[in-house]
Amino acid sequence: ELAKIPACNLQLLGKTKWTSASRAGLATQTRVQHAGYLMECELVTGVPSFLRMKALKAVAGKLALAVRADYVNWESGRERSGEVGRRLFEELKGKFGKWEEVDKGQVVKSLPKIVPSQMQLWNLLLQFSYDD
Repeated sequence: ELAKIPACNLQLLGKTKWTSASRAGLATQTRVQHAGYLMECELVTGVPSFLRMKALKAVAGKLALAVRADYVNWESGRERSGEVGRRLFEELKGKFGKWEEVDKGQVVKSLPKIVPSQMQLWNLLLQFSYDD
């Protein structure tokens, strides 16, 4: 049944529903919105806080792929190896490492200097002299 759940809903599994009665006057900003059990996995908690929601969405997407691959293997009678999950885990670790790298500064290239020829200067002078 987990294989049928879309990735956007996988990230919400385990989320407690907050209502006005259950909050009893507590602040609503103490909990992260749209985050369940996946928010506590080591991949998501290992990234800086400003990247956590982005990481959560990536983990949920890869989890959906791994679950579906495992389900297809089970349904076809093949043995579950977990190889797909390990490969996706390493792929996510590499991706998150790249997100944390400092961006390279953009190189500003100067425009080439165009030196006008003597003939071009005379043409410009003539154009301005006829404009009067």
